[in-house]
Amino acid sequence: MYHGLADPFVSPRGSLDYYTAVIGANGRGPNPAKDTQSFARLFLAPGVTHCGGGPGANVFNGPDNLGGPEDPDHDVFLALRQWVENGVAPTRIIGTKYVGDKPANGVAFTRPMCAYPHLARYRGVGDTTDASSFVCVTDNNDSNGPIIADFGTHDTLLGYADLLFFP
Repeated sequence: MYHGLADPFVSPRGSLDYYTAVIGANGRGPNPAKDTQSFARLFLAPGVTHCGGGPGANVFNGPDNLGGPEDPDHDVFLALRQWVENGVAPTRIIGTKYVGDKPANGVAFTRPMCAYPHLARYRGVGDTTDASSFVCVTDNNDSNGPIIADFGTHDTLLGYADLLFFP
């Protein structure tokens, strides 16, 4: 599942609550977050509004969504299909932001959406408009898995996303 962090209608905290509850319900083993990721993943999309759009890298649904690339690295449906059919779970999905939201205008930037609890962080070198200059990391050291408090308040999360994900 994915959720746009700039969604003005449905708070991303609802998806975080839901995913954290799934981890809790699955939490019988020594690492419930890792166990949950064997069958469910959440991707947070910085700058993406409700079901798409917004100032972030908002094209990650293949060619039917503004002409995005048609491969499992850039298309959430193909990533899910690859996971189900080939057992290759996605760790990140690359979103594309086109200039003026029109592919004919060229690519403004690309960004990875990372599997929660990871977030994309700039490596410190490389082109800030290229997803390859970002790495998926987490600062969470809790062996029981992430909790929503790890991400601070809604305003903090949005500010953090803006700082990390926009050129």
